[in-house]
Amino acid sequence: MAEPRLDKLHALVVPAMPTGHKNACLRLARSLCAAGFNVTFVWFSSRSPRASGQQAIPNPSGNASSAQGGSCSLPENAGCSDNGVIKFQVIDDGIPAEHIDKPFFSTPVMAENLLKLILELRGQNDCDPCCLISDSFAPWTVPVAQQAGIPRIDFWTSNALAYLLILSVPSLRSDKVFPETGEEDGAKPTWKSKSPLMLSNIPCMPAIRSELFPPEIRFDNGSIPFLRLFQEMCFCATLSYRCLIYSTSELEPDAFRGMQAMGVSVRAIAGCLLHESVSENASHDSASEDGKKNDCLVWLDKQDKSSVIYVAFGSVVDLTAADVEELAIGLEASGCAFLWALRWEGEPVEAVNGLAERTKGRGMVTGWAPQTEILSHAAVGAFLSHCGWNSVMESLWEGVPLLCCPFLGDQRSNAWYLCEVWRVGLELERSSHGGLRREYVESGVKALLQTPQGSAARLKAKEIMVSLREEAKQGSESFTNLQCLYDDLKQVVCSPY
Repeated sequence: MAEPRLDKLHALVVPAMPTGHKNACLRLARSLCAAGFNVTFVWFSSRSPRASGQQAIPNPSGNASSAQGGSCSLPENAGCSDNGVIKFQVIDDGIPAEHIDKPFFSTPVMAENLLKLILELRGQNDCDPCCLISDSFAPWTVPVAQQAGIPRIDFWTSNALAYLLILSVPSLRSDKVFPETGEEDGAKPTWKSKSPLMLSNIPCMPAIRSELFPPEIRFDNGSIPFLRLFQEMCFCATLSYRCLIYSTSELEPDAFRGMQAMGVSVRAIAGCLLHESVSENASHDSASEDGKKNDCLVWLDKQDKSSVIYVAFGSVVDLTAADVEELAIGLEASGCAFLWALRWEGEPVEAVNGLAERTKGRGMVTGWAPQTEILSHAAVGAFLSHCGWNSVMESLWEGVPLLCCPFLGDQRSNAWYLCEVWRVGLELERSSHGGLRREYVESGVKALLQTPQGSAARLKAKEIMVSLREEAKQGSESFTNLQCLYDDLKQVVCSPY
């Protein structure tokens, strides 16, 4: 066998745009360093922290380079551990201004410059990339890896079921299951069907409702870019050297078996990512620049144990003004304590104005909140969430049950897991069009915080919390999977040309 070309394996990590995807990729980069890799983390010019002026780069040492109100310095070499380091690299993406806000938009320039970067790194000591690890929503990286002659590794930032559903789309379309025709009257439901279609041909899964798929997938005839992106992802998944999933096989054994049955070399790594998330949070506290404790946490300190419902819908879901008003009135009517992180760019909604005053100290509305620290606070007893996967995992890590209000993408299948499989949440009832209704908000909050059904969900959430914390320990399945990846790639690198 030939001598290794590298003293240490070097991986390139390429994220997709949405904040949750980027944060997961950064945690993966730190996990790779702990497994022995050196990492180059690739930012694209129009979507880097420098360009946004709003985001912080979680430095592998645990600190954040803040870009609030100014430019962000990207560390040339950010130490991660005794094993490996991360270097950040910004390359031009050529994305026109009118497409910058499209989360998965790509250009030929991105592929050209990524390949150029790989070739340039080959001329540097200990920087010859052994693999390209990219977000699953960047299938355009497959031909780049092929041209560079290195393995491409798929990183899926949600659970295995969500990916299994995407991989099943081609067969559902070829079998004429999709596109669906809609209800008996021909209407295409925007939220839930009167008689949902049951799918019994998803590999290794029990019969599930087609409503777990986004409506765009269920009803489109194949013309939308979103569906074409899914088709590209399906093709690329089987070409990838390995697929890393932000989940555990204990949480969803059927879905992992289903992906394997479809020919995908899939591995669970949630434990490593959760371990890095905890390390990141432990390395800094919630104090602001002037040393004061975050206002949300100060407010929570005054509340009773497990009495507060935390309300947040992530960085992607845009609530309508009507939804904001219904949510505000429902929270007020519930009589329960609430902390609401409201991301709202429209005109002030009358129902929100003075809400904290009207609720006499049991309610707080803020524009931003330190979510992981809030969920770990003893006063928080429930989480009203859109069910984005990062939020789901952060909530389960702290044993906090969820009131589920899904909107987009994988959020419906996440909510299905939470409410019907794991029993750690309750689904928020909605209008026939999926809108929020004040009476449903009121009853849902009360049910999760004050009824035996909510208490049962809390006990189940604590059980999953224990299993996740075991998975985040050295020697678990996740750490073994990353170490095996390193060892297997070492064999590839050591192979004769």
